[in-house]
Amino acid sequence: MCTPSHRSGKITSPNNAAAAGVIMSKIILPFSQQMQAAIKDGRKCCTSRTHKKGEAGDIFSIDGQLFRITHIIEMYADSVAKELYGAEGFNSPAGFIGWWTANKGKFDPVQVLQVHFFAAVLPVQSVGFVSAAKV
Repeated sequence: MCTPSHRSGKITSPNNAAAAGVIMSKIILPFSQQMQAAIKDGRKCCTSRTHKKGEAGDIFSIDGQLFRITHIIEMYADSVAKELYGAEGFNSPAGFIGWWTANKGKFDPVQVLQVHFFAAVLPVQSVGFVSAAKV
């Protein structure tokens, strides 16, 4: 499960990111249909890959919704399974390991993975102002 401790930063739009001095690129970060559903449902807020797929601040999209990589850390695969299975969108370490084995091949507990944390980019909302009447 994704919790506030899994997320960092409050950049609400790509324009806001540029204003904050964050250098970013739009990247392609592929996800299976199962993982896309977990992301859309808010059950997945990180993805572990064997290689770094972007940098903090980079954005990617799923069905038109933008997401921003907030940070990337290195962890052993075994630690990801035990500590981040919920943030990866699974109900148990065994669920993560089973998915990895079925989709990536052999699960090596001591393989170093690049864990990419991400958050949805919120749309910028217009704020209306009402001018005060002069007295």
